[in-house]
Amino acid sequence: MALLRVGCPAKLNEIISFSRYTNVVIFGVPQMMPQLEKKLEMELDECARVIACRFPFPRWIPKHVSGEGVDTVWTYELDTLKKYKESRSVDQNQIPSDLV
Repeated sequence: MALLRVGCPAKLNEIISFSRYTNVVIFGVPQMMPQLEKKLEMELDECARVIACRFPFPRWIPKHVSGEGVDTVWTYELDTLKKYKESRSVDQNQIPSDLV
């Protein structure tokens, strides 16, 4: 966790594994959120919940948002995110090839 405190996203994949957690709270910085988003999505189980404080993840759609400004908190549920991604990929595959 010290790695996250100092904001060193370059070595994030090498040092920390989130696979054993079902609840994760992040006090991140904007520069680390895209990389962390990908890592969490790959490692966390579908039943996991992620809470991001101060900064949202760039591509995830939150289940709930609370607060405002620097006190904003975003709640994400991985099962919802994965279902959304799957439905979008199905929708993309149903587009006729002449329209792509």
